[in-house]
Amino acid sequence: MGANSYETFANLGNAKFRMENYQDAITNYDKAIASGKADALLYNNRGKAKLNLQDYKGSISDFDKSLELKPGNDKALENRAEARYQLQDWKGSIADFEKLIFYLYRIDVNEQKLKTLLQRNPEEDAGNIIADLIIERQRQKIKTREQFSTRDNNFEEEEKW
Repeated sequence: MGANSYETFANLGNAKFRMENYQDAITNYDKAIASGKADALLYNNRGKAKLNLQDYKGSISDFDKSLELKPGNDKALENRAEARYQLQDWKGSIADFEKLIFYLYRIDVNEQKLKTLLQRNPEEDAGNIIADLIIERQRQKIKTREQFSTRDNNFEEEEKW
């Protein structure tokens, strides 16, 4: 098995996942992993398929591996938090969500606004809520930069520093 088999099985797994055929997705992800290539996204996707089949314990080991391969993988962290929540591992789930909040703090997303939106929309995918907040914050930053980057080209050359 080579790189082609990895890509083939990974793509088949993704196609089966999109079709919500999670068991076949897992089978193909297993084959891709067996080809010898360790990939954080692949482990996250297999974990998410297991999560969707309510194999919470199995999903956690995949999310752990994804995070080992790509520390700070926010999607794997979010998914692991959900799996831990489903297993009633409250401390683990809270710890993962606190790490996510820390990542958001680093990229300057309003923590209180995030908490409020998550509480008001418990059925909505937290990843979508977070993505919307990141995009909103980036737009605010762009607008602020545009406001304060007034370039007056009417200065004499000796007055420009």
